[in-house]
Amino acid sequence: MPNDVHQNETASALIVFFADLQAADNAQFIFDQTKAAGLLPAGVDERYVTMIQTIYQQMSAADLRNSFTLDTALPAMQFMLVARAHGFETGPMTGFDHEKIGSVLGMAPERYVPIIMLAVGKAASAPTESVRLPVTKILSFR
Repeated sequence: MPNDVHQNETASALIVFFADLQAADNAQFIFDQTKAAGLLPAGVDERYVTMIQTIYQQMSAADLRNSFTLDTALPAMQFMLVARAHGFETGPMTGFDHEKIGSVLGMAPERYVPIIMLAVGKAASAPTESVRLPVTKILSFR
């Protein structure tokens, strides 16, 4: 973690969010649980499971990674919001060795792709304020 040494040394926890490139393999299980909970009519799952698996099989590795990056980053962001609500600070980091982190943690690199790492802990001091681009610079309505 050459770019985030301070967080690595001071955070109470470091959490790595990985994308599962074989997530479609879980589709049937998820739909089975949804049916068991009475949230999905019988038969609907067969169509959706086949559709999901077909779409993912046809996607390039780059498209899969892009899709799963979003699917992984949104829960990471939600985790950050929940942590803050419970009095913890978080720091998202991408400055870690993406090639090595999976093997260090025993994750199969052909299946799991590291997306983001979060430093989590109680702040030792008030977080540094920052300035972002104004919304008018990054958003337009058409």
